[in-house]
Parts: sequence; C-alpha cells; structure tokens
Amino acid sequence: MFNCSWKVVDLQAECKKLKLSYAWKKSNLVKRLNNYTKDVQSAETGALSDSVKSQDEHDHTSEKYSSGLKAIYNYEFKPEILIADGAEAITNGFINAFNYKSIDEFNLVMCWAHVHRAIDTRTKSIDESLRSQIRTDINLIQLSPSPEHFRLLCTLFTLKWSKKDPIIDNFFNYFESEWVNSRNNGWYEGLSVNIPSTDNGLESINGKIKLIHTLRTRLSVNAYLSNLENMLRHWSKDTLKEKIFVESVSFSQQSWKLEDFFMKKIIPAVGKSSTDKNNYTIVKFA
Repeated sequence: MFNCSWKVVDLQAECKKLKLSYAWKKSNLVKRLNNYTKDVQSAETGALSDSVKSQDEHDHTSEKYSSGLKAIYNYEFKPEILIADGAEAITNGFINAFNYKSIDEFNLVMCWAHVHRAIDTRTKSIDESLRSQIRTDINLIQLSPSPEHFRLLCTLFTLKWSKKDPIIDNFFNYFESEWVNSRNNGWYEGLSVNIPSTDNGLESINGKIKLIHTLRTRLSVNAYLSNLENMLRHWSKDTLKEKIFVESVSFSQQSWKLEDFFMKKIIPAVGKSSTDKNNYTIVKFA
C-alpha cells in the first residue's frame, strides 16, 4: 500500500494571488488531466470503467493512472495489493501496467464476501447439520493470521472431512481447486494485514456514484470533474457524522476453552518437518 497526503486548495484564491483568471486556471487543469482521464469513467473501484473488459484495456487504464500521477504530482504509483475478485483481465492488466513479473510479487486479495456466497451455493446439496459444521470450519480458516497457518488449517480441514461422503468429497474437490490451490486463495485475514476483507465498501460507493451522480452514463472530462466535485462535497459532509469503530475484541468463555484445548491437544499433535519449515507433518492422536 502507499501513503499520501492531500492539501485542500481554494482555487479562486490561488488564482487571485497569481493574477490569473479562475476560468483560465480551471480550463488549464482540465487540459492537463484530459490526457490521463479521457478513457476513465466512474467504476466499481473508482478507477476502472464499466466498459473496460479486455486485459489490454485494463492494462491501458491502470497505466494512465500511473503515468498521470507521475506527470502531474511526480508520484511513483506502484500498489502492492490488488483486490480483483478473481478477474483474470484485471489481474493480468495490473501485472503489465505496474511492471510486475508474476502474482508472487504482490498480494492478490480475494473478497471474502464473494467466497462466502460461492461456498454457500456449492454446499446446498450437503446435509444441513454437516453443512453448518463445514461452514464453521471455513470461517475459522478465514481467520488465519499467516500463509503458513492457512495452509496448515486447510490440510487439517481436508483430513477431517475427506472420505465422509461422496457429496462432501465432490465439494472438497471444488474447494481445493478453486479456493486453495489457485490464485484465488487470498481470502484469509493474514494475507494483507489492515486491508479490508471484502470490497463491499467500494461496491457500495460505486452504487451511490451511479445512482446519485453519473446516472450510469458516459461523461466528458468537464462533466466528470463537476460530478467529482459534487461527490467530494457530499462525502465531506458525510464524514461529519459520528461513526463508532470497534477498537478491541471481546472473547467469550467458550472461546477461551476452545483456545486452551487447541494449545494443549492440537498443537502437540502437529510437528514441523525438519527439511522445510513451511511443510507440516500431521500426527494422529495416540
């Protein structure tokens, strides 16, 4: 991720200092931005157009933002985290635009809400009581604090449920191929600390942009900038409302009992391989 600071500028006041007309200053800014925003519309992430479909178009649009920030603000923009919801075109375009060699060089996050809904759909044919237990286990896997924990818990999860039922085995084949052994496995908490687990916030903003500001129409640069000014004013007023965030986590007595059982029973039964610190050997209870 990257950090940046913003300075609010009174454009009319600045123009008076420089003895420039406000209209000239605004039109000049539009000309500078035109080369970098003419292909960009309001989008789900606030960056990519709904009409952008191919990898080349995603590549081009991402590169426009990068080169635009460099030209206007002299800022090197190379994000290290991408939430693409499994879209190949967005991911490959991101790799090309920011000169990455592979997905191993950045964190590819998968929206947990999308994974949750997909798994719910695929487990409908499983008995309700078993389905509830499987869902609980997957929710625990999602809390993995690191890639090592994620791989270990997935292994334990498979050992627990494998060969229980043909329908369950069929689900596990899907689960492992789609959400464990693929590029879509970035849905656990420890992959990117302090990064949202879902992109629901972005999708909510996207919906409001289309419903209130752009009305799902393609806009010219001038119209887009005017809409952008209105959006920023609307969001600035919205921040005046108090929003309470949870700063600490409370654990129930049952959670502490489960933690004690895990530390005393499960951990001693799992030994690390002496050849590779990332490989684990599962040992059965005596």
